[in-house]
Amino acid sequence: MKKHVFVLGYNANDYFTEWFNLANYSDEYQFYFIDNGRQQLNSYITDNFDVYTTTTNIGCAGGWNFICDIAFKHMGLEKVIVSEEDSRFSLEILDALWDNSTATSLATTYNNGFGYALYCMHRD
Repeated sequence: MKKHVFVLGYNANDYFTEWFNLANYSDEYQFYFIDNGRQQLNSYITDNFDVYTTTTNIGCAGGWNFICDIAFKHMGLEKVIVSEEDSRFSLEILDALWDNSTATSLATTYNNGFGYALYCMHRD
């Protein structure tokens, strides 16, 4: 089963790709980039991620809802990991989030001071 990671971006895709290296993650992970800032995406993102772009900035909560709509309603996924483009994570962190998220438990960690910078949630 693939583990799906959606990265919500506003204006820091260059910062994200300074540290992110797809080779550090197993093939069981599938990455998506949600551009909420109509930014000029660099080629690393367009070449390695499935990309969605909003027509206007819908804010963080709007972006999270958009991700859930794509993941749960359109793709029929059971779980999803959501990250902000300025959050740093490792394979170990993603695995722990995935393993600790259930239908009754939202698994989260934080980066840059708040828990919703990186979390995993079940569709239920």
